[in-house]
Amino acid sequence: LPSPLQGIVFNSYGVVGDGTLNEHSNFVAHKVLGNLALLHALLNDGAVQENARILFLGSESARGLPKMGFPVPNLGTSIEAIQGHLTGSIYSGTSAAYRWEQAYGDLCAILVLYIKYLAKLYPQYYFGVISPGMTEESFNPNNSPNPTWRWRFQLWMYRTVLFPLLERAEIAKTSYAGARLLAQGLRVDDWDYPSGTFVGAKNATGGPVCDQSTLEGGQMFRDERLQELAYEAV
Repeated sequence: LPSPLQGIVFNSYGVVGDGTLNEHSNFVAHKVLGNLALLHALLNDGAVQENARILFLGSESARGLPKMGFPVPNLGTSIEAIQGHLTGSIYSGTSAAYRWEQAYGDLCAILVLYIKYLAKLYPQYYFGVISPGMTEESFNPNNSPNPTWRWRFQLWMYRTVLFPLLERAEIAKTSYAGARLLAQGLRVDDWDYPSGTFVGAKNATGGPVCDQSTLEGGQMFRDERLQELAYEAV
């Protein structure tokens, strides 16, 4: 690199693979391990400027969205349990018991805990996890595993016909609003959240945002022991 980086955004949006246990390792690499491997390579090579702002794209599914099919993550209380979510062995070991929605939330939660611990290890940098919320891009069928024609039609309806209603109900926000959050996170003057904070919607996946650890389902992110376990597991 010609000069140390002042800001980085890791944007691993959506789901990769076919939504089955067979593709779980690629899913984990996309959502968690690939980004972290690159980050540590940059840090070790001195490619990141002191006080740089390092952001990861997150999801409210990390605290659970039961009404949308994403249960509240239960990562266990040991390194082995968390590693089971990364290897896929925790999901009963069978493809029939595997749901990508559950794995999606679990991986997003592990990432949040890891970043919170990383913020303690590297106080010279600013770390954050920000969810842009449910945007128009969330209704792109290419971001869903194995989308059927019926599902494609439903997403088209949400994206083109029902989106204004979802926005008013604080279920969704525009891609512009989601991108603006990330831009704010890169600017010191526009962002009051301390390093390591996971920022997302107060209600569902749209509308105003807050520290997700203050909400039901997100309180586990305050658990310093769980933060350390997630770091060690990864």
